[in-house]
Amino acid sequence: MRLLQLGEGDELLLTRDLINHTLPYAILSHTWGQGDDDEVLFHDIINKTGKHKPGYQKILFCGRQARRDGLDYFWVDTCCIDKTSSAELSEAINSMYRWYQNAQRCYVYLSDVLPSSGPSEKDLSHWKPSFHQSRWFNRGWTLQELIAPRHVSFFSSDGGWLGDKQSLEQEIHKITSIPVPALQGVSLSTFDTEERISWSVHRTTTRAEDKAYSLLGILGIHMPLIYGEGEESFDRLRAALSSQTFGKSQATQTTGLDSQADLRKLLLEDQSIYSHFSQRFLLENFDIAGPYQRRALSTGTQFHPEDNGIWTFSKADLVFIKTKNTTNGKVEVHRSTFDSRFQDKISIESCFNIEDNGTWLMQDYTGDGTPDLVYIKTKNTPDGNVEIHAASGDTGYKQLHHRRTNMRTEDDGTWTMDSNGDLVYIKTRNTGSGKIEVHVLSKASNYQTFSVHQATTFNIENDGVWCIQRSPWLSNGSEQATGSAPSRYNDLYYVKTNNTGTGTVEVHMATGCSDWSQHVIHVGSNFLLEDDGFWLMAYITQQGADQQHPDLVYIKTRNTGSGSVEVHVNRY
Repeated sequence: MRLLQLGEGDELLLTRDLINHTLPYAILSHTWGQGDDDEVLFHDIINKTGKHKPGYQKILFCGRQARRDGLDYFWVDTCCIDKTSSAELSEAINSMYRWYQNAQRCYVYLSDVLPSSGPSEKDLSHWKPSFHQSRWFNRGWTLQELIAPRHVSFFSSDGGWLGDKQSLEQEIHKITSIPVPALQGVSLSTFDTEERISWSVHRTTTRAEDKAYSLLGILGIHMPLIYGEGEESFDRLRAALSSQTFGKSQATQTTGLDSQADLRKLLLEDQSIYSHFSQRFLLENFDIAGPYQRRALSTGTQFHPEDNGIWTFSKADLVFIKTKNTTNGKVEVHRSTFDSRFQDKISIESCFNIEDNGTWLMQDYTGDGTPDLVYIKTKNTPDGNVEIHAASGDTGYKQLHHRRTNMRTEDDGTWTMDSNGDLVYIKTRNTGSGKIEVHVLSKASNYQTFSVHQATTFNIENDGVWCIQRSPWLSNGSEQATGSAPSRYNDLYYVKTNNTGTGTVEVHMATGCSDWSQHVIHVGSNFLLEDDGFWLMAYITQQGADQQHPDLVYIKTRNTGSGSVEVHVNRY
């Protein structure tokens, strides 16, 4: 959060970011002009180029009024947010309610209300009509700016004081239909979700998605911003409400909305629609959001946090491949089943000695339907070729299979296996093409023949996790029918966990049927950026061909609230 100060000659000065300690400040509430040409923006403050703009005067008003109230700092949305940064904009909008709530004073500048010399009854009759008709009461963003702050003062277009929220509460109640207790600062949890949403009816925003975003603070929701999504933001808002309620209680008595279209109607149409909604179906209609916005599972496990190996999934089961500090110097496999909701634990010592010269994974290498423990050795091999060593699951990881491949050892990417058992090298650095490359050695050739050397659509990037997963797409680009045999193709996924434009973990996918030349998925999730565990794509919530798309999975192994390893899953 950045704050403004008035310097010498009323020069506007911008503070550095305040993270851990915010100074007392005032905050401005207003309506924007016709566009960026009217308003003083962040770069105008930096470059000292905004004095000629119409919006400059209301910023000066805010600073001078704050100084009269004994406050050295103030905040104005037009110029204290760098809107060229999508991450900063997302953080600001998700924090906006709290910023208004924490302000010492909120000044509402009504540019369309006639000047007044004071709050007498005579003055009230003079400016009351324009006060009632002010566009400030019809804007979506000003709803939270009215409710969140404790001390709200209203000013006319010349900066004249009209009154405060307390003295004008009956007038405001008549204009907005917001209950007086809400204006007086009663906790918003006193009012059910539908009632709070109803306060936004007839309010407008320039962008359709801002109608949903402007309700985040009122509803106590944190949600990534995706400008350009339009009315789909209402579906994501409803899903976030559903997820929030699901996390608190599985009772169906919680507040909700009746169908996918209800929230849109309530926000976009007339107040009379409000009477058609019930509170019974929030969880029952939980499955309506965009890709990877739906939290299907969040749970603790029987595992204590540990960083001595690899955490992954095998089919739907959580697996810890312990490769360091084991009891007998052997690699161990610790498994917890989805059927127990990860409350059981099975531990098996394998025949592998501890080694750290490659990649460990669970894969049905032998083709018998049982996951095997596979070690792809990519360093320090006798002849410089990659080796595959697999301990069969049906023997308790005691019987070994060995393969010398035709691929040279290399450490510029990710080694894995696809759903066909082929050896896959996702090269993410030092590629000849300048793109992420996929190189595949076929299992059918005993890993002697390359079936793929392919540059993909992805630019070189290493701010996350690259992986291959079974594809739901057919060669003609259509999605296969539910229940049909698995596709022979494998899609390339990039789970971006750092430096994302949305400020959330993102999922990017290119289809195998297009030789990874076409993006099909390019979305932000509702996971915040975090680096306390393992991110992956896996088929968990439904098994077999019935699940078309893999889940986004976060195995949290450090700094968990439960004190155990946690599993968090978002469905497609």
